[in-house]
Amino acid sequence: MNSHAEPLTSTPRPRLLLRKTGIHAVRLLIGAGIVSIITLENLGGHLPAVLFLIIGLFALACIRALWERHQSTAWVSGLDLGILLGGAFLFSPGIALRLVLVLIQANIAVHFLRSLRPGHHAVITQIASAIGPDQSSRVFDYTRAVTWAWGLFMAMLAGISLGLTFASTPALWRLWQNRFSLALPIAFFVAEWLFRQWYLRGEDRPGVLASLKALSHIDYRRIFQA
Repeated sequence: MNSHAEPLTSTPRPRLLLRKTGIHAVRLLIGAGIVSIITLENLGGHLPAVLFLIIGLFALACIRALWERHQSTAWVSGLDLGILLGGAFLFSPGIALRLVLVLIQANIAVHFLRSLRPGHHAVITQIASAIGPDQSSRVFDYTRAVTWAWGLFMAMLAGISLGLTFASTPALWRLWQNRFSLALPIAFFVAEWLFRQWYLRGEDRPGVLASLKALSHIDYRRIFQA
């Protein structure tokens, strides 16, 4: 028997090509939309126009998830889209625009925390396994703890962003969105990395260059869609 024979359920080549082309087109539209949002917002663009682009991006993300048959991702994207539309209609386009940051932080938190369910591998554990497959139980426990820490940290940031969405001046919101919401995760990452070097100092782990090379080859979409 030929072990290299294609499975009977394989997707026909023209259909597979069409599907890949559609997925890449959606990615391109999402990327172009993100660039447009950043440009319009920094130039003081009209809020409804920026919000329209963002809603379109979330709709595209939902369509892409359905196309790739990721039902859980489609549900999350649909929920995000509903929250944005609700914020725009019940409050204002400005409130809906602020909710984008809340949704991004909340989605990251959910991805980290849901990976800790029984029968699943924690996000940080999967990344660590891709860098160094041979892990001790100490490293395994540590990566699960760090996944918990990142999930709770991002949930805290989402809570702060939600509070500031409804109770902050435009100047305070810009300070939070453009400075602190970016600086705090970076500081948390650096602090965790320094602590990791001390806590796991006795473990046999790959060097910095080998780790960076392994990180560049990780399939992050598979990890965060698990």
